Amino acid sequence: MGRKLSKLNYILLTVVILTMSGCGLGKIVATGKDSYMITGFNSAPFSTGSGILTKLYEKAGNYCTNKNLVIHTVKTYYRNQVPLRPARAELAFQCLSEDDPELKQNETENK
Repeated sequence: MGRKLSKLNYILLTVVILTMSGCGLGKIVATGKDSYMITGFNSAPFSTGSGILTKLYEKAGNYCTNKNLVIHTVKTYYRNQVPLRPARAELAFQCLSEDDPELKQNETENK
């Protein structure tokens, strides 16, 4: 005897599945003097690593701003979601003062 899912059961099942396929941003971890790293993941279907990286930048930027400093990217990595592998991203960054020579050096190199 097969049972058909009622519309309500189908909605509840969908909500449970979406809830279990969550997204997470890690804590900001100090990796050295004024240097930090943060990671994130999302196992929802069609997740992108670049979307997670954007959220990491927002969190890192706020972290530096709260210290009256500016964010300086050291390294980024991201991977898009594929079956059985969640999308993930990593951001290594520094919080530096606006007049830090390292920031000025990077501005010169990027021109």
